[in-house]
Amino acid sequence: MSAIRAYGIPSNAGQISLRDSKGNEVFVDDSSKINNIQTAYSGDIIIRWTGMSVISDSVQSGALLVVQKNATAEDILADAGQIFNKARLAQREASGAVYTAIENAARAGISEVQIAKLAGVDRMTVRRALGKL
Repeated sequence: MSAIRAYGIPSNAGQISLRDSKGNEVFVDDSSKINNIQTAYSGDIIIRWTGMSVISDSVQSGALLVVQKNATAEDILADAGQIFNKARLAQREASGAVYTAIENAARAGISEVQIAKLAGVDRMTVRRALGKL
């Protein structure tokens, strides 16, 4: 069994309060998926983090990290590294797709400002994709 699992939790639906294995309230969230995770890993420590993360695109609105209660630091580090590397590969693949789209849009005569707006990226990303940085 893996020592650590990461779950991206989208924000929608009703509010659910989740507690860690010591009974402390960890967070309130709004996905029925959380209930299933809490049931499946009731003896484990469940942590929520927010903000930008490479682990999952849905992490921007919040995510769960389930840590096996008796996991060693080495187990957690190895598993976290695997999660990170998998996410980094997915990010590289997505970057390749958006860079190609940016190049094609520029060839079609769309301005850098409009490309950035349409792609949801900043102008520096557009300039980097076009080899201007």
